[in-house]
Amino acid sequence: SRTSWPPRGHPPPLPSSFHSHARTPAAPQSQIYCQAAIANLLLMDRIKDWAEQSDGIFRDKVDGESEATFVRWRAVKGDAGGTQVVDRASTLKGHKRCIEKLLRVYHDDFSHLMDISRSCIVFSTIKALNECLQAIADDDDVVVERVKNRYHPDYDSEATAGYRDVCINLRLVSSQAKALGAELFVCEVQLQLLDFARLKTNGSHKRYVEARQSRGT
Repeated sequence: SRTSWPPRGHPPPLPSSFHSHARTPAAPQSQIYCQAAIANLLLMDRIKDWAEQSDGIFRDKVDGESEATFVRWRAVKGDAGGTQVVDRASTLKGHKRCIEKLLRVYHDDFSHLMDISRSCIVFSTIKALNECLQAIADDDDVVVERVKNRYHPDYDSEATAGYRDVCINLRLVSSQAKALGAELFVCEVQLQLLDFARLKTNGSHKRYVEARQSRGT
C-alpha cells in the first residue's frame, strides 16, 4: 500500500521531514548490491519520467574546479547520448564508502544504508522542484518512505556546511520491481536547485570528503 504522504492530487507542502521508519532489508552485502543494481536500473526509468514532467535538469560533466555543465532532459531525451546523462545521474555508492558508513555511523547495520542506489535531478526554480515532488508522490510505481527538506526555513544548514536539497527515500513497487525482488529496497533521490548544483565541483567534493573524514562520519 502507498504511504499516506502526501495527499494525492494536492501539491505537497514540502515538510521539514517525513519518515515512515522503513529500512533496507538486512542481507549479506553481495545480495544488497545485487538488489541495488536492479533497483537502480528501474529508478532510471522513473527519473526520466519525473524530469520530463517537471523540466528537470541533469549534470552532464565536471572538469576539475571549473563550473559543471548541465542539460535539460527535454532537450536531450531524443539524442543518442541522452540516456548517458541519466546514467551519470544515477549511480551506486561505492563499497568502500558503504563500509565506512557501516563502521562509523550505523554500527554494522546494513538496514540503515538507504542511499546505495541514488540519483539526482536539478531544477532552475523551486516551482519546478515542487512539480517533480508532486510527480513522485503521484507515481503508483513508488512508495515514499522518507523526505528530508533541507530548504525548509527551520533546517540548520550549518550541519551541512550550507548545502541544501530535498532528499527522498523511496521504494520501487511496480510489477517489474516485484518480479525481480527489488520492491523492498530503499533508494535515494535528491532534488536540487541549480545554484547549489553548480557549486558541486570535484574540488568542492574533495573538501567535503576531508571534512567528513575529520568528523569520522
